Amino acid sequence: MSRFLLEHLQGLTRYIAHPAALQTTRWEELKPKNIMKPTMKLLALIAVLGAILTASLNVHAQPTPTKPAATETAKPKRDWYPVYGTVSAVDTKAKTVSLKKKEGERVLQTDAKTTFEQNGKPATLADVKAGNYLHGKLHKNAAKEEVILDAKIELEPPAKKSGTNEIAAAVVPAATDDASTNATVKKKKKKAAPTP
Repeated sequence: MSRFLLEHLQGLTRYIAHPAALQTTRWEELKPKNIMKPTMKLLALIAVLGAILTASLNVHAQPTPTKPAATETAKPKRDWYPVYGTVSAVDTKAKTVSLKKKEGERVLQTDAKTTFEQNGKPATLADVKAGNYLHGKLHKNAAKEEVILDAKIELEPPAKKSGTNEIAAAVVPAATDDASTNATVKKKKKKAAPTP
């Protein structure tokens, strides 16, 4: 096949290099089917070879992808998790706080790094009382015990959000002589969102 291409390439270059040769050649050699087929084959071969050469150069030029280290891509595992609940018991000698569960109690340890906060001020384990609401962060120590990192102490659990059309009570002083002793309670219904 390469001999065929060389012969036709030489024939084409002869016509390009010596235009006078066109006048002396036979008509059959100049017919479109005789010139067009070899020219198209040659151009197709050049295009294929060029594509192969370009692809091989691109493959060699690109650096091989390396896998990044697992520590770079993986997020570090957090060493704490949240906790919340109502305090059922506090043992200052054992340095533990027990939270009520549906079944039984959850006993949490404290250590020297444990911090408590009540009403925005620092507090201690002695400030935690049964019935208080506790929420904060825990971690597991080497013995796989749950240890409180930091926690906030509330007097009662946060109000639960309920459905729509709640009834809100507002205390309004009555129009009497002694407004401090007599008060009436008006109930207001929240307006429901209009439907389109």
